[in-house]
Amino acid sequence: MLFSSARGGNVDIYVMDADGTHTRRMTTDPAVDQSADWSPDGVKFAFMSRRDGDYEIYTMRSDGRGLRQLTQNTLADGFPRWSPDGSRILFTSLRDGLFNLYLMNPDGSN
Repeated sequence: MLFSSARGGNVDIYVMDADGTHTRRMTTDPAVDQSADWSPDGVKFAFMSRRDGDYEIYTMRSDGRGLRQLTQNTLADGFPRWSPDGSRILFTSLRDGLFNLYLMNPDGSN
């Protein structure tokens, strides 16, 4: 189970077993990290963060390594959701002045 919590004094991403045991903090950046979604294969998750001052989309492996920023220089990209086959990430963005839905490859391209 993947969730956001301010239990550590800051909003970060956590993972725990379905029965509520084995909680582990996945992110520790002072910025807000939230709205995480597992990839269909469970290898990584996508989330939104204000690490660069604006909300952007990031991915991280399930072992807590491999942080990668997928979007850049936008006012607000957020709420990432993986496609069922893992080939695309759907997200919202304010990049054109209105919140719209966008698709990108899991590496941030296209």
